[in-house]
Amino acid sequence: MASTGPAPSGLAKLPPEILLNVTSYLSFADQLDLRLSSPDVASAMLPLPVPSKEDWLDHLFKLERAQWPSHASGRPKLVCGDCAKLLPRDAFSDNQRWDSRSNCRFCIRCGVWKRRIYRGKKTFNNLRRKCFACPACFRAVPLENRYEVHGLRRGKRFCGSCGEKAKKWLDDSELWDSRLP
Repeated sequence: MASTGPAPSGLAKLPPEILLNVTSYLSFADQLDLRLSSPDVASAMLPLPVPSKEDWLDHLFKLERAQWPSHASGRPKLVCGDCAKLLPRDAFSDNQRWDSRSNCRFCIRCGVWKRRIYRGKKTFNNLRRKCFACPACFRAVPLENRYEVHGLRRGKRFCGSCGEKAKKWLDDSELWDSRLP
């Protein structure tokens, strides 16, 4: 007789009605952990509810405290409290990276768009280097690698790849303007 797999154990042995009743009292993070721990239990549970931002942030902070490593470098990631994402450490300025109040921490992208802190000529330290935020790709760019595009309002600073695109766009628009009567 062929075996169909390991026999269910623990919670998976419970009738589905009781399992649903038990899991209804769990928080979003605990329901997610339970799903990830046992495929048998996950198949018997209702779909996860859409979490509130606070529930999702609580789960991400729990992962951050557990030093959840990134797959590429094995370095821990940090949570951005504005966009509610787990991001690599270099996506944060040095001040934000070392901020112990993780719910107040924000990434460079949120510093540009949501909080409007890193816009224009503002600089910050990232990985102990003086940087600015590229307005096109939101990456931290060291000041020595800036690409200034003049002809735009007040001369904008970009990273190398975005600066080339902006210059090409500006050159094309000047060519277009010269064709007008």
